[in-house]
Amino acid sequence: MIFSAFSDLRNFRQFIPSDSLDKIELDADKVAGNYKGIDLGAQIIERTPFSRVVFKDYKTKLFPFTFSICLDSESDDSTNFHMEVDAELNPMMKMMVGGQLQKIIDDVTEQIAKASTQNL
Repeated sequence: MIFSAFSDLRNFRQFIPSDSLDKIELDADKVAGNYKGIDLGAQIIERTPFSRVVFKDYKTKLFPFTFSICLDSESDDSTNFHMEVDAELNPMMKMMVGGQLQKIIDDVTEQIAKASTQNL
C-alpha cells in the first residue's frame, strides 16, 4: 500500500490546497509548481516495487537534485521508510535556499506522516 501511494503522484492531489491546484502540473509521474517563490518539480525516474521510489528534478532551474523514498517492510502491516535527498548546491545557493529546502523537506515529511494515517 505505501509503495503504491508513493509511486503515483496523483495520490497526493488531496494534500494540495484547492486554491493551488490550477497552478500545479500533476500526473502519475510528475509534479511541478511554485513553492514559496521557488519553481520546483520532480519526476519519478525509478520504481523498485515495494522498496524504493526515486525522483529527479523536473522544471527546476536552480539546482539538480534527486529524492528517494526507501521502504523496508517489517511485516504485512508495518513498513519503515526513510528519505534520501541529494542536491547539488554551490555555497552561495546553499546560503540562499538551504533553509527553504529544509522547510520543504519538513513539510513533505509532515504530509507523509498525515498520509500514513489516511487511506490514500
